[in-house]
Amino acid sequence: MKTTTRSTAKGQKRKRSAADASAPVDAESVVAVAAVTAEEPVQEAATVKAGGAASVTLAANCSIKEVAALRESLCAVLDSQEPVSIDASAVERIDTATLQLLYAFVRDRFAADREVVWQGVTGQLSEAARLLGVRDLLNLPAVSELAA
Repeated sequence: MKTTTRSTAKGQKRKRSAADASAPVDAESVVAVAAVTAEEPVQEAATVKAGGAASVTLAANCSIKEVAALRESLCAVLDSQEPVSIDASAVERIDTATLQLLYAFVRDRFAADREVVWQGVTGQLSEAARLLGVRDLLNLPAVSELAA
């Protein structure tokens, strides 16, 4: 029987044998894991309206897990001649990876003399951008404009 040694988070070593890997699995834990993985996150969506105006809607939880889908949405509207609207009204949480992607999009649009319009910027988005020092780089509306 093969035995392997693994380090735990606290630095303690734990021995695991091949027999451990073939141990029966508790049905309740499988159901709990399946329920967690089956939950689909709200995806960001890009739409181009008949008049050529483009819009991207951000999800409530903007994390690195969803950044690939957001990148696809942003790339789909990157070259639009019309202003691109980013609807951030649902944002409850946003991480650094998402803010970096949004910054790169805004930077590329501005470099091409194309406009980005923010709609429904939440306090969470505004505060996260401020903490990372990208609030002005994203061209987010001022806090006083948010209250209006």
